Amino acid sequence: MLERRKVDIGCLQEVRYRGQGTRVYGGEEKYKFWWSRLEEDRNEVGIIVKEDLVEQVIEVKKLYDRMMKIVMVCGRKIFHVFLVYSSQQGKPQEEKRVS
Repeated sequence: MLERRKVDIGCLQEVRYRGQGTRVYGGEEKYKFWWSRLEEDRNEVGIIVKEDLVEQVIEVKKLYDRMMKIVMVCGRKIFHVFLVYSSQQGKPQEEKRVS
């Protein structure tokens, strides 16, 4: 789907992988996926980047349970891409708060 829609950087919510790590996915186009899930009962977040841009990534940082940041160098500019996830409607208020 990412390849078909020509997505270079994607932010994913409700990641179910345990712990934290990276993985490479794709067909013709490859993507690198970073995730972090610290608590077993929570679905957290991840960031996926097209293989062409992976060399430009200088930092991937978990800020909170549902917040990540990726820092990239493109030419002479530095880009900070933030992923912030808020739980869906209908969830308890405790779950919607960033810890």
